[in-house]
Amino acid sequence: MKNHYLFMSLVVAIMVTMMAMANLWMTPLKMKPEMYGSIVPFYEIAEKITLNELIEAANEYNFNLYLPTKMPGNITLVAIYYKPPLIMLSYSDKEVKDYRYDKVTIEVYMGSQVPPSLEELKLTAEKEPNNQVFSINSARGILIENARWGDPELQELYGSSPFAYFWLGNHYYMISVTPPITSDQLIEIIQNMESLKS
Repeated sequence: MKNHYLFMSLVVAIMVTMMAMANLWMTPLKMKPEMYGSIVPFYEIAEKITLNELIEAANEYNFNLYLPTKMPGNITLVAIYYKPPLIMLSYSDKEVKDYRYDKVTIEVYMGSQVPPSLEELKLTAEKEPNNQVFSINSARGILIENARWGDPELQELYGSSPFAYFWLGNHYYMISVTPPITSDQLIEIIQNMESLKS
């Protein structure tokens, strides 16, 4: 568990570095703003947009965005928060005002990156027995079965939950889910991701 927490902290550090490079400050991975001084929730500094507006923005930046075509149960897309170079998509089975309490959160970094090889991912994953490397269609990354939340409130509320980070189309994605969504369902979400470009 301790190592999982450290790993999540490393992922957060990577995201914060990317945001700093873009002169953007937000709250990554559903963390509470009061824990990080002047850092505010992403939805307070980002623009809330529609799916059509997101498609227009992706086309403007020539960004090939992949989104799930199917979600577990009655979960649907309820909100999109956008501030280049980051996109956050909130999915839930009910209306939520705070994405920390949704069912599925997808975070996308729009900057182009060279994805690590499967061998490099395996070297990273083998440090923890519950980490699983996956290669699904064009996506490759790591699934963490029992990732700890950076926010103590969410850790107490949900416990350790499945989390995946991966590269798809040379872009970096993270997906966090809350119970009762399982790691198998998280993998199915990734399997069902398709490009918005026709």
